[in-house]
Amino acid sequence: MKRDIVKYGDEILRKVCKNTVNDEVAKNIIEDLKDTLALVENGAGLAAPQIGIDSRVFATRNYRDDKHDEILIFINPKIEEFSKETVVIPDGCLSIPNIFSKTKRHSFVKVSYLDENFNEIKEELSGFQSVVFQHELDHLNGVLFIDLLSEEEKLNVESFLERKKTEPNIAYIEGKVVEINLKTDVKA
Repeated sequence: MKRDIVKYGDEILRKVCKNTVNDEVAKNIIEDLKDTLALVENGAGLAAPQIGIDSRVFATRNYRDDKHDEILIFINPKIEEFSKETVVIPDGCLSIPNIFSKTKRHSFVKVSYLDENFNEIKEELSGFQSVVFQHELDHLNGVLFIDLLSEEEKLNVESFLERKKTEPNIAYIEGKVVEINLKTDVKA
């Protein structure tokens, strides 16, 4: 079932989530994550707290095998090892719409997790799959991408969020506030 995405300011986004157990509740969470992510345009991943659920599970598009229409599930994920090499990449979050900034992530990670059938998986992720895995795992630990920004940029984002309350058609993109035009009239 498609769920609403929890927005910045909701306390669940700051919680360290509880481990997920193999039961009917977990199966429903997995289906809700998959259904919701499938309907989100330009969404790379979605973690359980982003749909209001305290559970260590997230979904991502399959960047590993370059099958972006396929959704992967990661249950009770852990990073076992990470590269010293890092990448700086534009980052954004479905729970913090219209804010995009560069964050530093590890180039590759060795991970362990349970797949959606609760099979134990250990693998190395690289490229964009590695970046998305790290972003979504942060959600399960109550960390948002804006927490990774410099102190100066955090202040800029906070200022932007205040401004956005009265100016809904603006976005924050790598340190700049830009106006966005939202087309609301649709012709049949």
